[in-house]
Amino acid sequence: MIFVDQVEYIDSQFKVIKGFTFSEINNNHAELSLVDLSCHVENNSSVIITGNVDGSGHDDNNKYHFTLTLDIYNGNYIFKEKSIH
Repeated sequence: MIFVDQVEYIDSQFKVIKGFTFSEINNNHAELSLVDLSCHVENNSSVIITGNVDGSGHDDNNKYHFTLTLDIYNGNYIFKEKSIH
C-alpha cells in the first residue's frame, strides 16, 4: 500500500494537511509486494512515485512497473503501469 501525506511545519511541529491514497495499488486483499520504490517532487506541485509490483499467491501473475504522478494541489493523479515479463 502507498499513502502520501502533505505536511506543513506549523507551531514548531509537522502537521498533516492532506492525505492521499490510490485504489489501483491499495487493495487489502491483493498479495502484492512493492519493490524498488523511489519518490521525488517536481515543480513543487507534483509527487512522482515509481516502483515495481511483484504479486504472489493468487496474484502471482501480477508483475508490473508503475509510475504514479500526484498533483498535490487538486488531488488528481495519473497511475500508469507497464507489464514485466
